[in-house]
Parts: sequence; C-alpha cells; structure tokens
Amino acid sequence: MPPRTEQQFGEIRELRKTDIMQAGLELFGQFSIESTSIAMIAEKARISKGLIYNYFESKESLIVAIVTDGLQKFTDVIPQIENTALSKPQLINYLEVTFTVLENNISYWKLYFSILLQPSVMKLVESQLMETLMPIIQLMTGYYKNLGYSNPMAHAMFLGATLDGISMNYMINPKEFPLQEIKNILIQKLL
Repeated sequence: MPPRTEQQFGEIRELRKTDIMQAGLELFGQFSIESTSIAMIAEKARISKGLIYNYFESKESLIVAIVTDGLQKFTDVIPQIENTALSKPQLINYLEVTFTVLENNISYWKLYFSILLQPSVMKLVESQLMETLMPIIQLMTGYYKNLGYSNPMAHAMFLGATLDGISMNYMINPKEFPLQEIKNILIQKLL
C-alpha cells in the first residue's frame, strides 16, 4: 500500500474533526455542557481522549466550533443580499429557505438549539451569534423601514422571535405541528 498523500491526510483530519463535533453535538444536546466530558465525546467519536486535543484545545473550543459550524450551515443556504433592505420576494424566499433548512434536518437543529439554549454556551458564542444574526436583522429592519413602520427594528426582531418560536414548537412535536400551514400564515400576517 503506497503512503498517504497530504490530501488524504487532510481528508482524514476533516473526517475526524467532523466525527468529534457530531459526537459533541449529540452529547451536549442529550446531557448538559457541564456533565459531558471529553472522555465521553472521545468514546462516542471512537477515538482516544488525547486525540481530541489535536483538534480542539478544550471543551469550550469544541462548543464554539459546533455553534459556529451550525451558523455557517444556516448562512450558506440563505441567499446573499447586496442591499440594505430585503424586498418582499427576498424576505419570502428567506422564510422559505429557513423553513426548508429546519424541516430537512430537524434532528441536527434540535440538538443544536438544545446546546445553544444552555447559558454557559451562550456566554461562549454570543459574539459569533450576533455577528451572524445582526446582518439578517438589519436586512429585515430595512424591509420594515421601507414600508414606513415607526420602529422597524422592533418589527424585525418580532419576526425573528416568531421564527424562533415556530422552530421550537416544530422541534418539540414535528409530526403534529403543521409547519407549512404556519409558514403560509406567517407570510400572510406579517408580510
């Protein structure tokens, strides 16, 4: 068997990193951050405890990587907008994409939100979260400003909070929650 190439080593490294992050996501979602140990993550990822430290310097850096990866997965599928405000079709498209992302990988987002809702995690990732979400809020604010609303930021934040609530309810009971109908109601009522 010939020796591995640099590219093969890079691919193996990325696979291991992904395995560690997935194991951490599942365990942090199932237990709390505090009660999940690096040893538990290593066992679930089927690697040695020491090897995790080749990828992440601490449990906290693993948490930040997991949350950052989730934010990146979300923003990767959202269409990029060049203006300072969303048009109505762009906002509807944003909502469609948001609902599709949620629906297509509910188990991932259920775990993701469960770790994100832990106060110790929020302290670690608050700046990354705001860095990702504020441009979206600003685009929504621009939409409401263009419609002449007196407090467009409040309306944008209300829409964001409504999306959070819908997402949480869907994650709790996906089989009974009428996601598509609620999406249609949301578009009719808020837009």
